[in-house]
Formats: sequence, C-alpha cells, structure tokens
Amino acid sequence: MEHSMSTHSVLGSTDSSSVIDIPERFSLEESSAEDVPPYSAEVMLRPVTAFQNSRYDRNFLIRPGNVDIPAGLHSSMCLPEPTYLPQGWTLQVHPEGSPYYVNALKVPCVVTDTPLHDPDLCSKLTSSIEVFHYNIKNLNLTLPSDCEIYVHVDSTQGGCSYYLVDHDCQTIFWLQTMDSDTLGLPEISSISHLRYVLHEQYWTHVDYFPHRPVAPRLRQELMSILRHARGDHLTSENSTFPYDAEQCAMYIDLLNIEADCTTYMTCVIARIWELVSRHRYQHFYGEDYSRLYRGQRRLELPPAEGSILTKLRSYFLFGLPGRTKCELEMLFTDRLVFRVDWQKFQRSLALEWRESALLSVGLLVTNSCFFALPRNFASSCAGLSSLILSLSGLATSVALLRWQSGSMNLDASSIAEHMQNIQHAKLGFEPIAAVFSVPRALVYWSMLFSAAHLVAVVAEMTGLVEKIVMLVVVALVGFVLCRMAIVLRGAPIEKTVAP
Repeated sequence: MEHSMSTHSVLGSTDSSSVIDIPERFSLEESSAEDVPPYSAEVMLRPVTAFQNSRYDRNFLIRPGNVDIPAGLHSSMCLPEPTYLPQGWTLQVHPEGSPYYVNALKVPCVVTDTPLHDPDLCSKLTSSIEVFHYNIKNLNLTLPSDCEIYVHVDSTQGGCSYYLVDHDCQTIFWLQTMDSDTLGLPEISSISHLRYVLHEQYWTHVDYFPHRPVAPRLRQELMSILRHARGDHLTSENSTFPYDAEQCAMYIDLLNIEADCTTYMTCVIARIWELVSRHRYQHFYGEDYSRLYRGQRRLELPPAEGSILTKLRSYFLFGLPGRTKCELEMLFTDRLVFRVDWQKFQRSLALEWRESALLSVGLLVTNSCFFALPRNFASSCAGLSSLILSLSGLATSVALLRWQSGSMNLDASSIAEHMQNIQHAKLGFEPIAAVFSVPRALVYWSMLFSAAHLVAVVAEMTGLVEKIVMLVVVALVGFVLCRMAIVLRGAPIEKTVAP
C-alpha cells in the first residue's frame, strides 16, 4: 500500500469525527560533542531503512573469458588463495548469491554489503564505524544487549548509510530523531502502529543478512500465526490474511523442521515474517479500530463526482455499471487488494464476457434469419440495428477478453498498481465499470431491436384481428417483464459482508 506521508494524522476510529493526533517528531535528548575526531568531517552517517538497500538495483556488466585451469584447482589439493579481509571480518554468502561481511568481534556486531576488498571503501567503512562508536560514547547511550549495526559506504553519493537492529525487540532504530517521511516510511495512525512498520524493516534486514538463526520462539509464533490464518480461511470467507488455507498449510510444512537452522531457512522465515508484519500494519493490528474483515473500511473514501453524463450512460447501459463499480470498490477497500478476491472477480468478468459473446453470435444468426422474411422500412431499420449491435457486442467481448488475458497471474502488488491505474481521479471506478458493462448492454439492446424487428415483420404480414391479438400479447409480455423488474429490483442478490 502506497502512502505519500504528507500528513501526521489519519482516521483512527469507526467514528469519522475521531482523529488521532501523532507527535510531529519523536525526541531523543542529545549531548553536544566536545572533541570531534579529525576524520569525522569526511564521514557522514546517513540514516536509512532496510527497504532502501539497493541490492536489487546494482547493475554490473561482465565480460566472461577463457582461462588456464591449474591442476586440482578448487579441490583439496589446490585450494585458491582466500581474499584478504581486515581483522574480525568474515565473508558470508546470501542464499541468493550476493556476498556480505560480518564483524562479530565488534560491539555491536557490524554487517555490511560494501566490498571490503576495495581499499578505499574499506577505509571509509572503518572510519564510519569509529565515528559511530564515538557518537555512542558522546551521547552516553546504552545500546540493547543483542544489537547489530548495518553500515554501507555509498560510492556515488558519498558518506555512509546506517541503521541499528535490535534482535530482542525485532525492530530497527537510529541514533537521532528522524522524520518518517524523510525515511520513506508509510503514514501511521499511532505510535504502536509504527511498531509493525519497523518490524517489517527488521525482517527485511534478516532476509538480506541471514547470518544468524531465528530464535525458536519466533519460529513457533510464526507457525501459530499461520495455523490460525489457515483456520480463519477455512471458517470464514472474509479473512484479512493474504494467503489462503492451502498456502498457509504449505508454509507450515516448510517451517515444521526444527533441526533446519541454516541461512536458507532463516531467509524463508524472515520473508514470511515480513508478510505478517505488513499485514498487521495494513489492518491496524492491536488497535481499537483494527480491520476484522476484508470489506471493513478504515480510511476516508473521497466522494466520486457524479454528472448528468454519468447518469445517462448508466441508463443506456441498463444500470449495469453500478454493480460492477461496487464490486471494484469492495475489491480495493482502503487501497488494499487480495489476490484470491481479484481472481474470483476476473473469473466472473470473463464468464460474463464469454456469455455475451455467445449471445451475440446467437443474435447474429437470428437476425440473419429474420432478413429472409418480408420486411418494410421499420423492420429493416430494426433488424439492421440489431445486427450491428450484436456484432459490436461480439467485438467488445473479444476485445475485453484479450485485454484481460494474463490478469489472473498478477501478484498482489501488481494488482494494486493496476487498480490504481484504472481508477479515475474524480469519477472513481465509474468509467471502467461502464466499459466492463458494454458487451452485456449491447446484447440487451440487440435483443430489444431484434424483438422490434420481429414485431414489425409480423405486423406487416397479418390482418387487423391478428394485429390486435399480437398487441395484446406484446402488452401482456411487457407487463410481466415490468413486474419481474420491480420484484427483482426490490430483492437484489448481494453478497453479505460479514466476518
């Protein structure tokens, strides 16, 4: 869920008039520095978050070539000379393949993905760590017992980026007061709500640097969360957990190997915890206004601007866009989307468009047969209109099915981005709902003109008595259809949103 983070207060309860105020900044008493190290002017520690790690944005081009392979290379008889590292540093390799370095001799432990084989970068990293320890001493701070610092030398912007990690509390923090907007963090509703934003940052750090196993209690807690989520999906159709019962069962089986404490398993556990932390943030876990089922709105929805054109369009489309618009708004409640609901919605759309295409083909055949009957000007106009409308219904159905192809395979973030793209800034989902309703509306119009064509043909072929009988039949059919419309309108089939 994207946030601009331009404000410091959001809707905080089911009462729309109740707003929770958040302090603009969190304060930390700092002491002034007396003797600043001479190298500190060249080293700037810039606070960042784990999300701002550029590990997936590093673009390198290599030129592979041929070499002479020494006898026994990479065997026990001829091991390659290891890369020299400064004292205390050890090389670790992430399961994905990227190297990083850990210095467990330092207090706190230091983690970096800066290439230590580069002398200049290594020197800057060492200086930044010394500046960090100086600041800790100068500020008279006591760090958590199980603490870790991530430091990265930025070779392009200069200076170093950092954040601290508290493994006991599963959070990241900094030495100075920081604004959440500056760090690129999403908006929050309370201080306790911020906890899950920092939780997600922590587990992202563990995912990127899995050099230490996850505590057994956290692993067991994660399995309990997944078991509850599985049961929640099995007993409710409106669970807010993003993975369905089958996926939760797969994760439980994956984690249910207590002897597996490798870096590979640490990455898996961290990624699932990331999801849980994001889920708790998005649904206000632990707050009085927590979201208990998917359709429960917690953020203010800007009113969509209506117009005469919108109303006319709805009339010409037989009111079909209204229901589709409601489904889209429910699907994108508070700018959140669930993949399982998205797939159900896409399947229902595809089924409707296929039915419209089949009906259009049937109307094309019917109208073609009607043209073999004697006709006058009125019947010709009605028949030609029905033919064009049915052909248009077929074309729009095929076009929308082609446009929809591949949408079932989108992940949640791509679906959310797609929903934002199809949502009009002022009219909301009204325009796209109207587009989705065009094939079925064209079929209905084609049916009406086809019926008019048949009536005109029959009226031309029969005498006065037959015309009167036909008018009576048409009147009765019209009356029945009107009564059906009134009854069905008063008792619409709608899905009840409940936990």
